[in-house]
Amino acid sequence: MDGYFISFTLPRGDFDRTVRSQFLFSATGSVLQSRALPAGWPKSIENAPAIEKDLNGESVLLTYDDASQRVFASVWYEEW
Repeated sequence: MDGYFISFTLPRGDFDRTVRSQFLFSATGSVLQSRALPAGWPKSIENAPAIEKDLNGESVLLTYDDASQRVFASVWYEEW
């Protein structure tokens, strides 16, 4: 299994309206899925609850950090 970490800035209202509404359930565990914290990501992300969506059979996990107004995401896939 391989994957990517990404983060981007988005105001909370925009996140709730355009992103969160697309995710139907909470994930078990964090966005990191037992992987190391990427450089530049706040330590609080390690244990923050994530929301999850299946996208064409691949798992997309997100968490939102209010302090920085950033979305932190991971995408895990078997093969592309």
